Amino acid sequence: MRIKYVFYLLYNLLYQVLIILFCVFANTYLNEVLVPSNLMWKNNRLRTDHKAVLITATIKAIAVLAEASILIILIYSINRLFLNYAFDKNRSISVAKLTAKTNIVLAIIFIVILIWGSYRIYF
Repeated sequence: MRIKYVFYLLYNLLYQVLIILFCVFANTYLNEVLVPSNLMWKNNRLRTDHKAVLITATIKAIAVLAEASILIILIYSINRLFLNYAFDKNRSISVAKLTAKTNIVLAIIFIVILIWGSYRIYF
């Protein structure tokens, strides 16, 4: 039974690292297409006025939060399936919810740091 706890902890830690790496990748490369080009560029130069930067940061933050939410829902489902074999039903639900809350808090903290770090030089 102990090996199941270790395996559960390890794959959740690995998944949390993957969520963080994906959020960095998405914020840097994928979410650029969601921001209208007139908010990012003016006369072939990057816009640095506060309004454009704030709107760009907001759009990218909402996008990365949505992507992280989807990934957290996916791991919650996987955790529920795994825990159904390890615990009784009530215990598996409570452990999966606790793990999901931990994933949510860690993801939100990281996303706030990511967005702040990306745009702090403009404010």
